[in-house]
Amino acid sequence: MKKKLLLPLLSAAIAFVLCYLLCCYLPALRLKLAADPLTYFVESVRHMALFKAAVSAVAAGVVGLAVRFFPKKGPKEKDR
Repeated sequence: MKKKLLLPLLSAAIAFVLCYLLCCYLPALRLKLAADPLTYFVESVRHMALFKAAVSAVAAGVVGLAVRFFPKKGPKEKDR
């Protein structure tokens, strides 16, 4: 049972992080700040955090469910 849930959870976590970072740099959500790169990155992550987290959670849920319910079709194992 644990192996069946590991891949969807891992996929959802990766999708959440990638979607959140993508939201940080979309033109409509981008932060206009003249600062060094580290400060800009930290403030970009903090700017509109609840909205970005909600959007990312929905995307992660979709990816997790897609991986869970639409597994890769492979060769069928023979019954023993």
